[in-house]
Amino acid sequence: MENTFSFHGTAFSFFWLIVRNQILVFITVGLYIPWAICNYAGWVARHTEWQGKRLHFHGTGGQIFKRWLFWTGLTGITAGIYAFWFIPNMYGWIMSQTTLAEES
Repeated sequence: MENTFSFHGTAFSFFWLIVRNQILVFITVGLYIPWAICNYAGWVARHTEWQGKRLHFHGTGGQIFKRWLFWTGLTGITAGIYAFWFIPNMYGWIMSQTTLAEES
């Protein structure tokens, strides 16, 4: 079996994911961003396969909300310098919440 990833997402499904997330972020004045991040991570995982097995993202916006507030606050306080740590920390958390989906 080949040791590669494959991706099956479509522009149409990605477009509607972004539209929905942007509307909810706007309505909630940005507080929905952690859930939007999780929606995006879940979408990527659902459309990604490794050796014929789909990935599964099981994180929630509630789980990352406090971290996101902390990371965003530090980024603001440091005039953006903390962004160099924010992004890797966020992706590290996303990967820690991503597993291979169980066989059905």
